[in-house]
Amino acid sequence: MFSFPPISGLPGLHPFIIHFPVAFLLLAPFVILVGLIMREKRIYFSLAGVILMGIGTLFIFAANITGESASDAFEKSGQLPQYANSKQVTPQEQQKLKAEIKDAIEDHEDLAETIAIFFSILTAIYVIILIIPKIIKKLETYKFAFIFNICFLILYFLCLIVMLNAAHQGGLLVHKFGVHALLR
Repeated sequence: MFSFPPISGLPGLHPFIIHFPVAFLLLAPFVILVGLIMREKRIYFSLAGVILMGIGTLFIFAANITGESASDAFEKSGQLPQYANSKQVTPQEQQKLKAEIKDAIEDHEDLAETIAIFFSILTAIYVIILIIPKIIKKLETYKFAFIFNICFLILYFLCLIVMLNAAHQGGLLVHKFGVHALLR
């Protein structure tokens, strides 16, 4: 019989939500590139790209909210990952591990907040890039579109590096430190 996985409110949603912005925001630049290659359908691919960016950016904010909630729940629980509670780990090692986990969580949160700002700005910039040629008709050329899209994509890929670092930090929390969202 089909049933939904057990989720303990907002903190438990983070592992489900977090993969959406990564997927949407990784796909968007490739859609834009296809639009540059297929000149006659460029506007459709550009619109699809900006829609993917917009949805991805909204999911970043949802991921930040659920991540902050998961972080608060983890800190309130006072629990260490299961392996850290073994008899082989000394109290000093437990304190050191708690500090490392806290630092890793803070780094992850800082990167997540940064990418929310970056991708909000990038989405707005791309909307402006799409609107400018409609206002200034002489810029409604493939040359303008190509130059501005390439410049935009360079900036976008730099921001993707920050996003992938945030994702890597999240992966370290789960796979190195054993920090998981609290599920029922």
